[in-house]
Amino acid sequence: MSTSERDQGPDEATDGGHLEVDHEAGLTVVTLHGEVDAALGTVLDDLTTHAGAAGLPVRVDLSAVTFLESTGASFLVRLTRAVAPHRVTLVKPAPQVLYLLQVTQLITIFDVVD
Repeated sequence: MSTSERDQGPDEATDGGHLEVDHEAGLTVVTLHGEVDAALGTVLDDLTTHAGAAGLPVRVDLSAVTFLESTGASFLVRLTRAVAPHRVTLVKPAPQVLYLLQVTQLITIFDVVD
């Protein structure tokens, strides 16, 4: 990766859900894969703490998420609070993820890009 620095390798839960965190110029980039559920809870909590301490805007790539339950939705909300006043940008949320965020009206607290 020439334009970013790898902060940590993929953190993988037993169900195949995992994430990657990179730091690019003035930005934290989180890429989520697979099922984002309670199996990733501790990793998501740690990520929220570190992102808040970094104080950088955050971009979360959701294009490879196959399932997002309350743990994942809660993570996104806590992440938004942790990096305030910056907004969290969600990149390419999968249709089922976008639907959940719209139904719960959480979508209003994020910037969403395709």
